[in-house]
Amino acid sequence: MIIKEELQKRYSGLSDFELLEIVNNSQGYTDIAVEAANTEIQKRGISETSLKSY
Repeated sequence: MIIKEELQKRYSGLSDFELLEIVNNSQGYTDIAVEAANTEIQKRGISETSLKSY
């Protein structure tokens, strides 16, 4: 089983687009995966406007 810390490490190598895809298609991912993607988005300072315009 993948833990949140492993996902965070993996997601740190994803592009902004890939992270936004996870968040915006959350039904295809576990809650932990979506949470890890959101954490990485916040770390990068991706704005809410970017999230909405995706």
